[in-house]
Amino acid sequence: MAYDAKTDWQYNETPTEADANRWEQGIEDAHDEIETHKADLAYQKAGGTASAITLTTQLLTDGYAKTFIASANNGGAATTINGKPLYKPNTTAAPTLIAGKAYTVWYNLASNCFFIKASAEGTATTAQVLAGVPFSNEFDTGLIGTMPNRGAINQTITTQNGQSIIPAGYHNGAGKVTAAFANLIAGNVKQGVNIGGVVGTAATIMPGGFNVYEMSGAISAPSPNNVLIFALTISVGGLYRIGFNLFNQLNIAPDRIMVAQIYRNSTPHGTVRKTANGNTNPMRFTEDLLFNNGDSMRIYVSAEGPGSTILNVSEITLSTNLGFNRTT
Repeated sequence: MAYDAKTDWQYNETPTEADANRWEQGIEDAHDEIETHKADLAYQKAGGTASAITLTTQLLTDGYAKTFIASANNGGAATTINGKPLYKPNTTAAPTLIAGKAYTVWYNLASNCFFIKASAEGTATTAQVLAGVPFSNEFDTGLIGTMPNRGAINQTITTQNGQSIIPAGYHNGAGKVTAAFANLIAGNVKQGVNIGGVVGTAATIMPGGFNVYEMSGAISAPSPNNVLIFALTISVGGLYRIGFNLFNQLNIAPDRIMVAQIYRNSTPHGTVRKTANGNTNPMRFTEDLLFNNGDSMRIYVSAEGPGSTILNVSEITLSTNLGFNRTT
């Protein structure tokens, strides 16, 4: 009971037996309250069961706090303390209690329940913590993460504008998305076109029977080796059939062998062609060679054998599969 203090004593007033008894009772009550508070300050090991806990408490008042040591795991099941529900802070969900851990709870008069005190810091949510990993934040304790562990996800895009959906969750950094397009090889891509790092070599112009260039007559040059005798700029890249005649000047060093080779720009591109020894009649050579837009198609000539002569190339033609046939 509350101590009833007398605070109006007079100088010459004599204490009575009742006053002395009241004093002694006040001292006794104060000692009892001290012992009770000392008991509250000590961590009490919970009695009862894992989900029906019993604790020695004072008269419950709003905000009354108590720290206890759980004696068993409750597995997150609905739990009571002295018959009153135990909830996570500001919820009606039961906390997870683990045997041997200390927990502080406080009594809420309005809801006639106990709330467990959150004892951690931070604002991480279950979706931000790896699935199965326990953690606590400033709002709650004993939470379990739900973020999926994706590990290393490897996916492949096989179509133009294809998409690879990256699922939410934890990724360890070893996953990758690979672009793999069937039949994307140089031979299937238009010549000179770059698609995803593959530079095409497929010619739209192919060898055929239509002459897109034709030179009648002959071109002559003296016999020093590797003489540029003809050059032509290719305006449309493609695979061309190139033909030419090669021969020695009649009656001048007939024993010399004439040599010719087609170049692309300054690089040998075609097969080395040679006339027969002592043959002064024109010999016809043809071959199919690939040229890009703007390339220079060149013919270099030289002679093998003693003496000097005149080198001759005639009837140069470039033919393709594209052309026109007159019908009228």
